Amino acid sequence: MKICFFAGDPFWGGISNNGGSRTILKSAEALRKLGHRVDVVAVADNFKWFKHPKVLKKVPKDTEAIVAISISDIRWMHKLKTDAKKFYWMRGYETWRIRKESKYLKALERQPVIVNSTNLKLHLKRKGISADLCFAGLDEIVDTTEHYLIRQENVGFLGPSMHATKRYDLCEKLMKALPEKHYGTMVKVSERKHAEFYNNFGVWFAPTESEGFHNPPAEAALYGCVVVCNRMETNGMMDYADDETAMRYNTFEEAVECVRNPDWNTVGRMQTRLWEKIGSREENMKRFVKILQGESE
Repeated sequence: MKICFFAGDPFWGGISNNGGSRTILKSAEALRKLGHRVDVVAVADNFKWFKHPKVLKKVPKDTEAIVAISISDIRWMHKLKTDAKKFYWMRGYETWRIRKESKYLKALERQPVIVNSTNLKLHLKRKGISADLCFAGLDEIVDTTEHYLIRQENVGFLGPSMHATKRYDLCEKLMKALPEKHYGTMVKVSERKHAEFYNNFGVWFAPTESEGFHNPPAEAALYGCVVVCNRMETNGMMDYADDETAMRYNTFEEAVECVRNPDWNTVGRMQTRLWEKIGSREENMKRFVKILQGESE
């Protein structure tokens, strides 16, 4: 199949060093390995974490399916003169781009919607919008650290963000509450240093309150970290984090206790859940193609 990921908004469009762009490029890579032709069309390419095929400025004429990768790309996708089928892969409820929700929902109604997490599917269902669920999938990793207790005093989390919903303020608060711990933030970590980065930590603190599928906690768990997160449905972790697989809190005080006394038994359960429910990137991209071909379940 001839597929094009589209980031054509003149202001917001483009790919850069962030998790969302990484997902698109990794998905394109997996689809190519499955034998599909995949192009990424973007107004700018500032992604430096790993090498990837050059992005295009225009959608090839013979493209069969175009996939907008953000809410703001949708209207520009529909301006294209093409017979290709049009889709939107929703990987977050991006109301910070289109703040008026009625306008946001109207944009979603213009084409089939694919979501990357159960919480987004449920949220859209409440709004009367149907969507196909397709995870981006997981990459195979090798956890090189066997002695988890050595990492127990090391806590990792995402770095500062422009989005208040990431709750970096709670990360700062945690560092003050437990000054005896050692902390590290995920800021501009290149692909080849992912294993080195995650293997530093025993606990991954994930206080975010609004995500599609939240990748870093899942990745951290695969590298042997205990995941500490809130209980919110919108946190992007409901597909893999519950009371069996993670340490969840209602209050900040509970979060502090979870970090202070991590439950190592959750690690293996989380890893099993991730592989059984989410699966590999290849498995999910096979499903993605079926959706584009109109063969979704």
